[in-house]
Amino acid sequence: MSLDITAGADVAFAHALLRCGTPEDLARNPEQRLRLTLGLRKEQGRWVIAHEHHSFPYEDAAPEAAAEEVRRIHQQWFDRTAAKDLDGLMEYIADDVVSYEHEERLEHVGGSEVREVCRAGLEASVGPVDWQVPDLHILVRDDLAATWGLNRMRAQQPDGRTIESWSRGTRIFQRRNGRWTMVHQHVSYPCDPATGQAITDLR
Repeated sequence: MSLDITAGADVAFAHALLRCGTPEDLARNPEQRLRLTLGLRKEQGRWVIAHEHHSFPYEDAAPEAAAEEVRRIHQQWFDRTAAKDLDGLMEYIADDVVSYEHEERLEHVGGSEVREVCRAGLEASVGPVDWQVPDLHILVRDDLAATWGLNRMRAQQPDGRTIESWSRGTRIFQRRNGRWTMVHQHVSYPCDPATGQAITDLR
């Protein structure tokens, strides 16, 4: 914290930068600071606050910083997938998410349904699961963000084989209460038009 004070005979002002936020907020954005300005006047020999103004920087004015936040969410997903941490995977997924998954059913609605898809995927492997999006694209506009790229999944099967697959993934985020949350996901494999079967061995 820094605090600067300028005082006259009966009027003063002070301004400061404060480290302010929940532990989760500060972990996501260690450089975040709350700006504080106080106007004071002297009444009957004591200083009283006549005006206060506090604010965080307007995050939407810095799309690069917002894009970095969304990128960090993806990195957390990659790390939590490797650790098979289901709660960590669900942290940034909205309760009302609509997800188009690889698995049968046209859509999965709600965090609980997506959680079951993630749980089944983690439990299907005997070792760590490696998920990456090597060429992740992020586009941010105001309180919406879109990301897309090719998902690379590697997982060890019960018979000891390591399976690698590539698929397509698009994810939509909305900033809610100052926090990016995934509200839609669409993952898919291309299909063979002659058979209608998904093609899962493309590299």
